[in-house]
Amino acid sequence: MQQVQQIIEQVTNSLGDVAQSDVVVGAPLEVGGVTLVPISRVSAGFGGAGGEGEGDMPSSGKKKVEGTGAGRGGGSAGGAVVRPVAVAVFGADGVEILPIAEKQGKLAKLLDQIPDLIERFKESHGK
Repeated sequence: MQQVQQIIEQVTNSLGDVAQSDVVVGAPLEVGGVTLVPISRVSAGFGGAGGEGEGDMPSSGKKKVEGTGAGRGGGSAGGAVVRPVAVAVFGADGVEILPIAEKQGKLAKLLDQIPDLIERFKESHGK
């Protein structure tokens, strides 16, 4: 179990490095008399699991093989997404925030429709 805790600590530390403030508000870029500052959204997630075992375990089917058993297991995963959401434009006329449109892919559109499809399925099958 100690190993799982160490893995989770490593993952959370790595994700913390990604979510620094300079990632959310990027470095200024001067272009043609204006200064552009990118603004991003950071999303992060992680998970971990572990296991232990002792004693006889089925090797296949319903049969037990004497003398087998033991084990350990562990795993973790983490990820982060940085997506630009706007650009702050600093110019002679003041500051303007220009949003960046979120382009939704086909998979995301399909996932958005799942709750409605489940409801329609329940209604058509009388549940």
